[in-house]
Amino acid sequence: IYGISTFDTLTVIVYSEIGCAWIINKGEGEIVKLSAEGDELMRMTGFTDLADLDIDPENHRLWVCETDPPAVHAYDLQGNLQFTVNDLLLNPKRLRSRYRTGSVMVIDGDSSTIKELSFNGNFIYRQYNGFSRPNALDINQSTGELWVCDEGVNRLYQIATNDAEFISDVDSSEHV
Repeated sequence: IYGISTFDTLTVIVYSEIGCAWIINKGEGEIVKLSAEGDELMRMTGFTDLADLDIDPENHRLWVCETDPPAVHAYDLQGNLQFTVNDLLLNPKRLRSRYRTGSVMVIDGDSSTIKELSFNGNFIYRQYNGFSRPNALDINQSTGELWVCDEGVNRLYQIATNDAEFISDVDSSEHV
C-alpha cells in the first residue's frame, strides 16, 4: 500500500480540506501522510504501540495515541512534536479532537473513563465516568455531543459535553 511494506493494523484518517490521508502502520510503528494522489508526503517513525490518531483542522494539530508507553502526543501538521501527555493517563485507547476548544477526548482503558485533555495537555478539563468498557468514541463537531460505545454493556451513549448532561443511550443487544 503506497510504500508500506508490512502491517498488522492500519488506521486511516482522511483530511479532505487539504486532500491528504494519515495512516497508522502499527506493524512498522509509523504514521504516514499521503497526498490525494497517493504520494508519500511525510513518514513519522519510532512509535512502539500506536492505537489511534485524529486531526484537528481548526487548530492545525495531529493527535496521536500510543498504548506502550501510555501517552498522547500533539504534533503540528508538519509532524513536529508540540508536547506529550503521559502522566494523566493510565492506558489511552482511542481519541477524538474537539475543534471548538482544541481539546482532545481520550478513552482511558484502565479506569474505563473518558478524559478531556486541555488544548495544551497540562490538565484534565473534564472526566466522564460510569462506563464498563468503552471502546470507541466520536464527537459531533456541530453540536459538541460526545458519542461513546461501551462494549461492556452493549450500549451507545450520547452525552452533551457542554454541561456533561446524559442525553440517551441505545442497548445495542436489541439491534443485533
